[in-house]
Amino acid sequence: MLRMLAAIASATAGAALAAGAPLVIGQTADFSGPQAAAVKETTAAARAYFDRVNKAGGVNGRPIVLESMDDGFDPKRTVENARALIAGKQVLALMLSRGTANAEALIPVTQESRIAVLAPVGGSELMHRPANHYLFNLRPPHKYEAEKAVQQLAAQGLQHIAVAYVDDAMGNDAVKGALAGLKAAGLEPVALAKIPRGEPRVEAAVEAQLAHLATGADAAASWRDHGAVVIAPMAEAARLVDLIAPEHVELAVEDPEALSRRIRHAGAIFLGRLTPEAVGDYVAGSNHVLPTSRAARFSSGLSLYDFLKRTSLVKCDEAAFAALGPATVALAEAEGLPAHARSAAIRLGQ
Repeated sequence: MLRMLAAIASATAGAALAAGAPLVIGQTADFSGPQAAAVKETTAAARAYFDRVNKAGGVNGRPIVLESMDDGFDPKRTVENARALIAGKQVLALMLSRGTANAEALIPVTQESRIAVLAPVGGSELMHRPANHYLFNLRPPHKYEAEKAVQQLAAQGLQHIAVAYVDDAMGNDAVKGALAGLKAAGLEPVALAKIPRGEPRVEAAVEAQLAHLATGADAAASWRDHGAVVIAPMAEAARLVDLIAPEHVELAVEDPEALSRRIRHAGAIFLGRLTPEAVGDYVAGSNHVLPTSRAARFSSGLSLYDFLKRTSLVKCDEAAFAALGPATVALAEAEGLPAHARSAAIRLGQ
């Protein structure tokens, strides 16, 4: 990366690149939308590394400056930000954009401005073919990743595979790979659900899955009578979970660990998109006997402690009773139990 920046700087003329002038790198990424947690994490890492390089003298004596703008995961804003960074900040390159559709939207900008885009997080086939001399990809096409993932599932003996994908550049590229993998394994998807980008239709996705379940009738009745889709800001997610106090809760978010630390009332918490509840039910090792009916507010999953008999031992010396006795008298009187109060008052010499 540093050699690439040095090469770009050496090939760029102008007063802005006089000796010692900073190497300005632009970033347009999602700092406020669904990818915000991952974007902030990678940006912090990049800044930490650039700070280390700068303390060591920078690149050929020039410090690196990262100028970041928020695009909210919107490809249109990605293009607007990129043009602003190129024209207003005169950046040498763009880096660490996030989103396949966002990266694809940058392709015409790179070609007309001849500005390199480094390490975009995305992987559609369009980002690879035809070759773009200004786009330096971070990963292979999603199509190939999805194809290999499905082939691996089939090799493990899984025969009933459903495909749900987002209707955007990434999803449409990945679904081609998933279907190719299924075809290579001699399988058909048990369900194929398309979800609009930025508008997840959970109900439609659930209905698509119910149609192919052997227990679909029972599951549909449960979904109809007890299911609900609740949309809330991420900042309120932990409070909502605590209010419901569920038996199970799956955190299919970018940073599940951070969110889990804010949750107090749940029987079991499943962290990340690759940890469905069924893993805990059968193979992960956590107990499947969990508190229901909001009992997670005051109880936990079954454990060894539920089979142990415990006896409390209480002892006060003179100093301890002098401290605890008056409160004992006051609480007993407030509860309307004068004999309890008297048992403590006598020992206090009252």
